This record gives sequence, structure tokens and C-alpha cells, in this order.
Amino acid sequence: RTKYELTQEQIFTLREWIKAAGIRSGLYTQQPEWKNYNAWENGLNRLLLGCCLKEEHHPWQDIVAFNESYGLSAVLTGAIAKFIENLTAWNHFIQSPHGLSEWKSRLTQLLSEFYQEQEESLEALLLLSQTIEQLFEPIEQANFHDQIEISVIAQLFEQQFSEQRSHLNFLVGKVNFCTLLPMRAIPFKIVCLIGMNEGDYPRQQINNSFDLMQ
Repeated sequence: RTKYELTQEQIFTLREWIKAAGIRSGLYTQQPEWKNYNAWENGLNRLLLGCCLKEEHHPWQDIVAFNESYGLSAVLTGAIAKFIENLTAWNHFIQSPHGLSEWKSRLTQLLSEFYQEQEESLEALLLLSQTIEQLFEPIEQANFHDQIEISVIAQLFEQQFSEQRSHLNFLVGKVNFCTLLPMRAIPFKIVCLIGMNEGDYPRQQINNSFDLMQ
């Protein structure tokens, strides 16, 4: 939303436009045996045509203009059209295998197309960029030049993030889920636990009489 400069109110407006324009399912209008006028392609064409024409001006090239997007609403129409264009391009790209350099370049481009660099997201974007570099570096060093499917890329990312998950910082947000060990890492004077047995927590420390270090 931030990348395309859309407010929450504009998102609500776009949802209403999408329903009114008849967008229901599918990306493309032209199908093997019929035309899907409820596809995103036809719906977006209606929104774009509506920026300069009214519905009463009759269809243009089999497209009926959408009245609500007329005039000053063209900026909002352009934002949703650009978003769907980028999303469709990515969907088309992942349908076939590609080489390492193509995947690396396209993944980097994906970040720039859908995410806005700002204070809240900078750390996450840096992590994603570093992950892309770390993921492809050993493959490139192995001189692997075969084409790779999207399923392999997804599996590599899942494995990489699984390894990084154990190295994440503690208490990085307002709500945190963690184990109870070690309790010294919880920076609060009072910790209230519900459903714990009084005799089990905190764990009792049994000193060994022969251990002079205790």
C-alpha cells in the first residue's frame, strides 16, 4: 500500500470499484473458447477508459467506460493498474524455469516494485536483500547453470529463513512469543504466569554437597 501511495480510504474505494466494474475472476479477457468480461484485464481497461470517457459515450473497442474513475480519479486508477501490471508480470515469470542470474535480478526487482523503503520496513528489506545474496552465492560458486523452477526457489528461501529464525533478536516487537529459558532475558521486574504449578516453577535448584562451586 505504501509503495503505491494508497490510503486506507482509497483501498476501500478501489474495492467498491472492482465490484462495480464486474471484476470477478481470471486475468485475461481472451480465453480459448470464449471471452471473460469479468477478468482483471477487462475491468482495468474499463477503469482506464473511464479516466477520459463517460459510459454514455458508448463502448470503445468493445470496452465500456467506468464512470467512477472519470477525471481526478485517474491517479487512483493508475496506481491499481500499475500494481496489477507488476503482479501479472511476476505471475508470468514464475510459470517457467530460469537461470540463477535471472532469478536473482527478478527477485531484487520484486522488492523494489512492491515494497517502500522507510524506517519501519528498512530492517526487513535489508534482511530480504541479504538473504537473496546469501542464497545464490554458494550456487554461483558451484558453477551451476541449469534452469531452476519456482518451487526450488521457494524451498531454498524457506530453508534459509528457517536457519535465520533461531538467530532473531529477542523482544523485538510489542507482542513476543518465547520459551521460558532463560528467564533472566525477560527485562521485567514482575512476570505473571497463569496455569503453572507452584511447585514446578520456578525450577528448584538442588545443590550438590560435593560441589564447592555452588
